[in-house]
Amino acid sequence: MTSSLRRRIRRFERGAIKILVSTAIGSHGQDIPDISIVIRFGAVDSLEQLKQEMGRAGRDPQIFAQAHFLVEKSCFQAQKKSIRKKQKTTNAAAIDGGEASAPRDRPEANDAPVESIEFPVLLDDDKLPDNLQWRKKLNPGVHHYAAAQDPDCRRDVSDEYFGNPVRERVLANALCCDLCANDGPFPPKAPETHPTTPPPHSQSAASSTATTPNNNGKRGRRAAASDTDAGAKRRGGHLTECKEIVERWATEMYEKDWAGSGLTSDVFITDTMITYLAHNRFSSLAHLCNSLERSTRSWGLVEDYGNDILGRLARVDQRRDDERHRQEAERVQRQLEQQEKRERLGVKLLHFVPSLATKQREGGKEAMTLCTTKILCMQRVGSLHGKVEPAENWEEEARGVQNLNDGYD
Repeated sequence: MTSSLRRRIRRFERGAIKILVSTAIGSHGQDIPDISIVIRFGAVDSLEQLKQEMGRAGRDPQIFAQAHFLVEKSCFQAQKKSIRKKQKTTNAAAIDGGEASAPRDRPEANDAPVESIEFPVLLDDDKLPDNLQWRKKLNPGVHHYAAAQDPDCRRDVSDEYFGNPVRERVLANALCCDLCANDGPFPPKAPETHPTTPPPHSQSAASSTATTPNNNGKRGRRAAASDTDAGAKRRGGHLTECKEIVERWATEMYEKDWAGSGLTSDVFITDTMITYLAHNRFSSLAHLCNSLERSTRSWGLVEDYGNDILGRLARVDQRRDDERHRQEAERVQRQLEQQEKRERLGVKLLHFVPSLATKQREGGKEAMTLCTTKILCMQRVGSLHGKVEPAENWEEEARGVQNLNDGYD
C-alpha cells in the first residue's frame, strides 16, 4: 500500500473524507467500525469476495449499515448461442485411407447476429433454456445470490451456498434484507428533514470556522497551524544526530524482530515516521500518541516500540542540554571576569585624575593636553561611559596612562 493511499484511509477514518472509492485490493485489511454504506460496483469473481466486501459495513453493532450490489445488466440478458467454430483448411491429408473434402461455406453459422432476450423475471443458470446463454457470465453463486427474488431471503441463499445450517430469526420484525416481506421498505424510510449546516466545533474533522458560514453568511479566518502538540523541535546538528539514531535503531529492531517475516523495513517504520520522531521532542509515550492522533501520521507499532526509541532520543537530548548549559556557564563566567577587570582598571585610573588636574594648573597648555588624553583613555576603558574594549586594549591604555602619571609625579 502506497503512502498516499494510507494517508487517504487515515483521513477517511477520522471523518475528513466522507466517501472512499477503492479497489478490492486497496481496501483489504481495513477494520473501520463506523462505515454505514458499502456499494459494490460491478460483478465479482465469487460469492466469498462479495460477502467479504459487504462485511466491511456495520462492524459497529450500534449503527445501521447497508450493502448494495450493483451488477451489470448484461449479466441477466440472454442471447442465442452462436456457432463460431471455423472449419479447418481443405488441403488436409487423408488420414487412415480417408478422403479430404472441402468445407462448405456457412456464413450464417459463423457470424450470426446476436440479439438480447429480456425476461420478465430474473432466471438462474439452471432455468435458462439450452439454446440460450447470458451475455456476461457470472459465478454461479454470485448469479444465484443476485437473482434471488421475493419471497426468498438473500441470507438463506448465501447460507445454502456455503452449507450453513438453517437460520432461525430471533426477532420477527428484525431487519434482514431487501427481499424479506416482514421488513417493510428497505432501507427504512428516514424522517423528512431539511438539511442544515451544523455549527463548527473543535473536534470536527470536516467543519471549522473557516469552512462553515456563520449566521451572517460569512466564514472566519483560518487559524494558523500550531506545532504545540508535537513539542519542541530539533534542528541543525541535533536533528541530524537524532535522525541517525532512529535509523540505526530501526535497522536493529527490524533485524531482531522482523527479519524472518518476509516484510520490508518500510512496514515496520516508514521514512516519514523516522523524520517525525527525530524532528519533534516528545516528553512521553502518551504525548507521542496524542500527537499522532491529531496529525495525519500513523504508526501501528507505537505502543510496542515507542518507549524504547523515545528513551534513546531522550539520552541524546540530555547530553546536548548538559553541553549547552556548560557552555552557557563558561560564557557567563568569562563575562564576570571581564567585568571585574574593567572595574579594577577604572578605579586605578580615577586615582590619576587629581594629580593631573594639579599639574594642569601649574604647567599651562602642555599639561592641559596631557590631561585630556588621559580622560579619553578612561572613557575607552569604560569607567565613565560603560564602553567595552578588548582586554589587550585595556592593558595598553592603562600602561599609557600610568606612564603619563609617572611623568608628572
